Amino acid sequence: VAHFSRICQLLYEKGSELKETDAQRKMKGRAVLLGNQVFDAQFEWAEFQELSSAPPSMEAARAADALGLFPGYTQMQSDAISAYTQAYLRGPTTWVVLPRERWPPHWEKLGYSDPVVPLILALYGHPDAGGYWEEQCDTAVKACGWTDLKDSGWRSTYWHPREKALLVIYVDDFNLSAPVKSHDRLWADLMKRLNLEKPSAPDRFLGCYKRAFQCKAKDLEMILKNKPELYPRGKSKAEEGDPLPLSSLKEYRADTSVRGYMYDMEEYLTKNVERYLKDTGTKGPLKRVDTPFVDEAREPMGCTVLDDEAEPLTVKGKSSGKSTTAKAAVPASAYDDEQSSKPGPGFNTCAAGILMQNMYSSRMARNDTLRAVGHLSTHLTKWTRTEDAKLHRLMSYINASKGMRQVGFIGDTADKLSLALYADSDLAGDRRDCKSTSGIFLVLVGPQTFYPLGAISEKQTATSHSSPEAELVALNQAIKDEGIPALDLWSLILGRNDSNPLVLTLYENNQAAAQIVRTGKTPKLRHVKRVHGISISFLNDQYRKKLFTLSDCHPKAQAADLF
Repeated sequence: VAHFSRICQLLYEKGSELKETDAQRKMKGRAVLLGNQVFDAQFEWAEFQELSSAPPSMEAARAADALGLFPGYTQMQSDAISAYTQAYLRGPTTWVVLPRERWPPHWEKLGYSDPVVPLILALYGHPDAGGYWEEQCDTAVKACGWTDLKDSGWRSTYWHPREKALLVIYVDDFNLSAPVKSHDRLWADLMKRLNLEKPSAPDRFLGCYKRAFQCKAKDLEMILKNKPELYPRGKSKAEEGDPLPLSSLKEYRADTSVRGYMYDMEEYLTKNVERYLKDTGTKGPLKRVDTPFVDEAREPMGCTVLDDEAEPLTVKGKSSGKSTTAKAAVPASAYDDEQSSKPGPGFNTCAAGILMQNMYSSRMARNDTLRAVGHLSTHLTKWTRTEDAKLHRLMSYINASKGMRQVGFIGDTADKLSLALYADSDLAGDRRDCKSTSGIFLVLVGPQTFYPLGAISEKQTATSHSSPEAELVALNQAIKDEGIPALDLWSLILGRNDSNPLVLTLYENNQAAAQIVRTGKTPKLRHVKRVHGISISFLNDQYRKKLFTLSDCHPKAQAADLF
């Protein structure tokens, strides 16, 4: 079996979204295989092994960031030089046509017209190149004493048992956190087997800038004072939403030195806003708004469409070429904001691209927009003027809050740290089909520590009749998708075992739902066993096994309420 293709030379600007003065914005030349034009000897489309690369999760990168801030630890990052071509191409021989300017001089003398040569290295563009590079990288990393964590669901994430270090790899980007005394040695071992650039201080990883800072715990009390422990039920001031003082916590020390990161995606968000204005034809400037949400209470509850009030939006059908009319559930004029410029014409043709760009920033560092972006993404196939107004409000908020940064900091030793998992829901938050949304927030916490690790805002697939039902769905997802995977990773990082287990505290503000989790019984909601029975049984089973502790949380301290 033989494959045939061509080599193409590209010249492009890497980091074009960055400022012109940024050192990471530069011109690069690259030879690539035209992977969409690979044929076999019968001129049929070539079939490949479908070797897939496994990028790490954002939470793995956050874990590495947090570990690098531990006392006695440091963090550095590096890039693999021409990563894919450090691996050999295997499988059927691939013969390629070289650009004429790359021909050796003697080929011209030999009178060749269209010669081919075998492709030896896993060149960019080949469908299996990423998989071969990942195999090569994985073998080299393991030879240095690292253990992969893919069996625990943490792909491209490695742990060094002897040095207590964590390595996260994203294609050719290496992010390593280790004790200061062994950090240089670990990098030297990797560089013996892989061609890497000289390691440098953390800067930009996964498209997000990390700005390091150091201060006292008292400088961050505006964050620390939101601990649920400071809002105990039954305390009059706490019941009214006024927390107890931080000094009431036994282990809190205001003068403790803390180190942290600010996650900066302002440049990325600025580009998103500029694209929105260009693609939609909206006339700026976008004026300041305080939230990414319109007043959704104005929408009718359920699937009802008010035909006499709805404003039609004409959408050109792609398949038939005919025009169809979709009616908004509420007139767009109901969402006109006196403090915001008005949206341009229908956004249905460009909304998907705009939303997906914002989805990345929402997941990476701007969790405050997760719910708004996620909600709009569920309406991409049924877009109306209502969604136009909601997207306009979201982009106005992003434009007004570009300077906001997500902050995480570490001020405690490993033995004082634990995981806090917040879960919440909004009953019938989607007014069109009355489905709720689950909000989940995972944080590494300690007396002087607050480090966000992951967040989820996801529309529920089941319709709930009451808040306890919606809360149970959110709790189930929180434990299954965030809590259990985090326990596997952080038990390693913090050196916990069966004799000294890592504590996962699940914070729930709905006391009825919490009681159902503890007992596994729903005497007042007899139908719930039928529709949510698996979730209830799972939660009760894990609770009895002491996988997590369930703690009451005042609504004022419910961090997942944001989602």
